[in-house]
Amino acid sequence: MQPRHGVVPQAAEASNERAEKRRAWWARSTARIAGALALFAAVGAVTGGALAATAPSAGATTTSCSVGFPANAHVVGMAATPSGGGYWEVDQFGDVVTFGNAPCDGSLTGTSLDAPVVGMAATPSGNGYWLVAADGGVFTFGHASFYGSMGGHHLNAPVVGMAATPSGNGYWLVAADGGVFTFGHASFYGSLGSVNLNR
Repeated sequence: MQPRHGVVPQAAEASNERAEKRRAWWARSTARIAGALALFAAVGAVTGGALAATAPSAGATTTSCSVGFPANAHVVGMAATPSGGGYWEVDQFGDVVTFGNAPCDGSLTGTSLDAPVVGMAATPSGNGYWLVAADGGVFTFGHASFYGSMGGHHLNAPVVGMAATPSGNGYWLVAADGGVFTFGHASFYGSLGSVNLNR
């Protein structure tokens, strides 16, 4: 992945620190999931197996979806299911709420983020989604694959949204200054990153 319009990566030590934070976050998340599954299994055993513990999907990043947003939350993005029979909404904390036939593939609920979540995109199959943060960090859920991010790179302006390719094998991130960043099979067709935008 080549940064667009002169974006220069930060020092290697900052990248290593970010990688270490993600490893620690993953370890905490895995422990939370294991604890929840153990509790779920215990409840199932007490109720005569009426409830069964199930393992999280391989692509699940962390906790389950919310039934609603916190009082101080602002919805910052949404994505529709391929059938149009449902959708997901996400707030700046990474809480995901599902509607209609949109499946819950996880959320960032309770995760300490370096920057607020600003958008999301769904996979073409509807069996996963990506969340993007203002610092360009990308989080994957369900069958959504990780193709890279701008997390750990200097940005001239914060990321404000994302879109997936029709195949789901890549995505675009767009910054407030019109800069576009491509990942996976997403092609670069130009941007407004070097154009003075009227507000």
